Amino acid sequence: MGQETERVIRSKRYWLSRIAQKTSIDLRGNDIGDAGLKTLAEALQDPYCKLRALQVRDNGIGDAGARAIAEALQNKNCNLEILELQWNEIGDSGALALANALQDKHCKLRSLDLSGNSIGERGAKDMAWAIREARNSVLTSLHLEYNGVGEAGADALAAIVRDDKCHLSSICLGTINPGKL
Repeated sequence: MGQETERVIRSKRYWLSRIAQKTSIDLRGNDIGDAGLKTLAEALQDPYCKLRALQVRDNGIGDAGARAIAEALQNKNCNLEILELQWNEIGDSGALALANALQDKHCKLRSLDLSGNSIGERGAKDMAWAIREARNSVLTSLHLEYNGVGEAGADALAAIVRDDKCHLSSICLGTINPGKL
């Protein structure tokens, strides 16, 4: 990424001018990385931001970016309902941050897609625990296909679906990477 692109991505004003009135934005394959997602997460906390759906698939986002967006999800001004983080580099630490965000009373997230990341058994268990324990969660759809959640992680997620208090209507594990079972 060139210096000019990096400067623009880090500009909160740039993000706000692009998303303030939009309800959906698709940034897939733009290589925004953790730095870009951190800046975007700051913009999501602005009271004028109306963004409800964010697609940041295939952007080289790791745990630091996941932590930044998780922090934004806990802000009362963040209106995000759909977050698509497929095919990035998010691991168990990032999954834990997102799981904690789901428990926050301000989190409005209804759909979370983490397919094709590096989330393992620990991250899947953390996600299951958070969804089960969250009293305020409105999450109805969770995608974890093409991760290494393992048998224990898949069992933990399956158990929450059977819970009467669980709001999830769709949980997709798809292909569990057999090399990571």
